[in-house]
Amino acid sequence: MIILITVVLAVIFSYYRRSILFRYPGKPETKPLPENVSDATQGFSFSQSEHGRTTFEFNAKSRLGFKDNKNLLESVTVKVFGKDGDRYDTITSNRCEYDQVREEIVFLDNVVITFGPISKTVNSSGKAAASDLLTVVKVKSIKYAQKTGTAETEDEVNFARGRFHGKSRGLTYDSKLGSIYLHSQVEIIVDPESPADSEIHLKSGNLRYLKASNRIEMRSNVLVEKSCYETRANLIEAFLNDLDSTLTRIDARGDVHSVSRDPKFMLQVDANRVSYFFGQSGRWLNRVVAQGQVRSRSLDPELKRDISANRMEITLRPNSNLINKLVASGDVVAILADKKSAQTGTSRGSGRGIEPGDRVVRSPLMLVSFESEGRQVSLIEAKGPSSVEELPLHPNDDRKILSALEMTLYFEKASSHPERLTADKQVHVDVIPAVGSVKKTTSDHLIALIDQQNHQISQLHQFGNFNYEEAERHASSHEAKYFAQDKLISLQGNPQTRDANSKTSADIIEFDQLQNLFKARGNVRSVFYNRDQQANTGMFQPGSPVYASSDYMEAQTRSGIAKYWQRAKLWQEDQVIGADTLYLYRPEKKLVAEKNVRSFFYLEGEKGSAKKTERKPVTIQAERMIYEDRLQKALYEKNVKLNSSMGILNSSQLEIFLERGENQTSIQRILAEGDVKIYQPNRTSFSESAEYFRSEDKLILVGGPPRVIDSERGSTVGARLTLGLNDGSISVEGDSETRPITRQRVAR
Repeated sequence: MIILITVVLAVIFSYYRRSILFRYPGKPETKPLPENVSDATQGFSFSQSEHGRTTFEFNAKSRLGFKDNKNLLESVTVKVFGKDGDRYDTITSNRCEYDQVREEIVFLDNVVITFGPISKTVNSSGKAAASDLLTVVKVKSIKYAQKTGTAETEDEVNFARGRFHGKSRGLTYDSKLGSIYLHSQVEIIVDPESPADSEIHLKSGNLRYLKASNRIEMRSNVLVEKSCYETRANLIEAFLNDLDSTLTRIDARGDVHSVSRDPKFMLQVDANRVSYFFGQSGRWLNRVVAQGQVRSRSLDPELKRDISANRMEITLRPNSNLINKLVASGDVVAILADKKSAQTGTSRGSGRGIEPGDRVVRSPLMLVSFESEGRQVSLIEAKGPSSVEELPLHPNDDRKILSALEMTLYFEKASSHPERLTADKQVHVDVIPAVGSVKKTTSDHLIALIDQQNHQISQLHQFGNFNYEEAERHASSHEAKYFAQDKLISLQGNPQTRDANSKTSADIIEFDQLQNLFKARGNVRSVFYNRDQQANTGMFQPGSPVYASSDYMEAQTRSGIAKYWQRAKLWQEDQVIGADTLYLYRPEKKLVAEKNVRSFFYLEGEKGSAKKTERKPVTIQAERMIYEDRLQKALYEKNVKLNSSMGILNSSQLEIFLERGENQTSIQRILAEGDVKIYQPNRTSFSESAEYFRSEDKLILVGGPPRVIDSERGSTVGARLTLGLNDGSISVEGDSETRPITRQRVAR
């Protein structure tokens, strides 16, 4: 729209430069009337020549006489010839007064000044050719002072040349300075070239032409209008070419305000100063520069394209009014939206006029490129420390802030819709939810895809030294993708995540924010630092890390429940638990293992024993295992099989009771229930329940009733059997009266 208004100004000044105001004759070398004429004379005439060429002719039908030291003339016609003698200007009036003392000529009543073909244009061969347009100026009266070389009137001035016509109140021409001044109420109209076009209106408080600098000034409430276009300013200056008076530059200063209400290009531009630079012909613009609090705002209700900056420069394609590139610099802020959304709540944006769904670009330097037709934006480049903020369209959506040293926003071809954004060098991304922790990421590069339905960022792809931070959680990888609709972040390329108490690595790691899940798959490895040196941590010893591995892992970030499955394993030093699936309840310090449970650990000798006892390996198999720290108990269920120094124990259920000591957890007792079978060398035991006491190193069998079958000694049955594991003894307890006891040696 700036371009269209500028072309309007160019047409106006092109006509205006060729008007009477720029070619008013200077002071003649001789007086138009002889000094000794004082009587009425019919058919008076006078002429002036120079080097044999006529320069001035003065004719009057009658001389009325001499009054008040003035020659009075009627029906006056004056011709002023050009320097080359190829053209002349004509002044006619009903009356004329010539004051010989003051050397002033006053043309009165119906003054008409007609300029011949005064301007010359350069044709294709490079030669000057005269224009055949005539310029006509009409005033009620005008006074010319020979001493000062000025012509002046306070009356209404009307002028016309071709399609150009206008008026003003008052006129002053200074022939010595070569300046023209229209005093006030300047109005200029340029008629359309064709019926399909519209006329141009120009208004200003006053207008001045300075020949020395070949410059035109229009001051005070300057207005240029054409159909649905208008430009306002406090001052407009036009600079003309010295050779052919073509336009070279236009400066508009002071509250410059331009508006286009053309449905194809609805735009408003405000600035402190705007300069328009023209090509050699003076018809086509080369570039436009706006400075000082520049703001460009789209008036299209379906689009938001607001840009503010300290300076904007527009370059145009040759011999056209089509924009090629726009460069904005100094605190640049661009507010973009493909469709203005309804207000859904208080906007988080700090800028005026920012609404939900808007995209705000901030940069010290911004380059905007256009399609070949000059209307559609093709890309926007932001240079230097820049940011793009996307405000949520709905209250529950995330707010996103992307920043980098270099950013480029690409638009669909022949469309006003952005399709992707790239960022390079020191990339930072903040994803700010309506509720919850801010997600912060960094990387070397970024590609953002924009959904063509809601025009919001649908996917972020970051690569090169990717890092993630959310509250106490940190993650890193080579690359990562963020899916906005699912609120899912996927890390690939040696990804790992860590917090104060653990670290996990895998082939792929995902953060599912909708379900508050942390997922990992492929070669999952976790380490729990277990740094608590003071309090005992249950199954595992304090001060030593605990490791976990599996093919898949899923953790609930709010509840702290983690699931490892498919070849899942948990271990600390030489203590191992494996299963198809492992559940870790970190807040409750609870562990659940399901399907094909396998445990391996060492049974320590009795604490405080005078004789150092070697560590004895223990393996347990079951379909399910549950450990609860608050109970200091591990429960194995279904098809339990324990293999240790006491032999092989099968049961339906097995409970291991732990006791806490100084910085150590040890087994206090073991209770097996349900179809208990114990296989020892040369001996097999059966019962419904078997209980092992580590402090006494003995095994008590009850229920069934308990029975021991020895390959050498036979069978022993009683209500309660106690097996001494140290000495191989068996104590049999019957009823309270007989209390039989059998002792025998069992080969081990």
